[in-house]
Amino acid sequence: MIHFYLKRIFIVKNFLVLVGLIWLVYTKREYDQAVEINNELSKYSKSDSFMQKISKTNYVARQMLYYVEIYDTLPILYVISPCQTEILTELADLNRLKNTLYLVPKLVWIFVENKPQKSSKLAQFIAESELEAIHLNVDSNLEIDLMNEGLEWLRNNYKNLNGVVYFAKPQGSYDMINLYEHMIRSKSVTVWPVGFAKNSLYQRPVCVQNKIVSWNCAGNCTKKDLIDLSGFSMHIQLLISSSIYFKSETYLDFILGLVSFDKIEPVKIENCTRILAWNTRTYPAIIHYKSAHNKSYDENMLNQI
Repeated sequence: MIHFYLKRIFIVKNFLVLVGLIWLVYTKREYDQAVEINNELSKYSKSDSFMQKISKTNYVARQMLYYVEIYDTLPILYVISPCQTEILTELADLNRLKNTLYLVPKLVWIFVENKPQKSSKLAQFIAESELEAIHLNVDSNLEIDLMNEGLEWLRNNYKNLNGVVYFAKPQGSYDMINLYEHMIRSKSVTVWPVGFAKNSLYQRPVCVQNKIVSWNCAGNCTKKDLIDLSGFSMHIQLLISSSIYFKSETYLDFILGLVSFDKIEPVKIENCTRILAWNTRTYPAIIHYKSAHNKSYDENMLNQI
């Protein structure tokens, strides 16, 4: 019996030694591969060809490098965002939108808050974003009042006539690389399809030979539903040369106050069928928030929510 157990111990011991040797060989091979990769990367990082190598395979990098070359002639993108800071998830949405707008090389972000006074919470967010931004407020819960406040500021404070105006809600999702590329090409109003628009799966311009002939909203819709707020941009010169404001959520009326129907330009990707913005909605946060005297909250944390 003792001999049997000694034999078993000997077998197990040899097995463990074998496993250890295999592990050492595998680790050595992984280490050699890591060194080889690191040496290969170091060749590029020490030369200008490193960025060139990346740019050949990365569309975003190529675009950014191109914008650097033509930076002085690039139009400014003025983004107007109506803000409702009483919505618990608003700052989270703004943070996501901020990271999207970092892709825009020339930007002025105009926040219009629905408050009689500017909130310190939004002011802190703007300061920490390090983007060029304007903080406005108007005592109204009507979205068109907030947008009109942004338009009024633009008419009085625009920097030059080389710019494009766009409305971006905090909760929306945007293909900003493609949007910016097509916005800055136009001197008119540019439109594109939007997902989850109004009460439809999408709304889009219907084009024949890259000319708009009508709109489709994937269901029964009225004139009010044809164009979504996230579905158009306008050259700033059109805005400055007119005195038009939003009177309702029928955005087509606003656009036709700027240009005639035949002057509206679609984004021509895939015959005007590429969705470039989505009316997403952050799921409402369910919070058990207690204000009882035995429950304390970190004020700094609350200001970030």
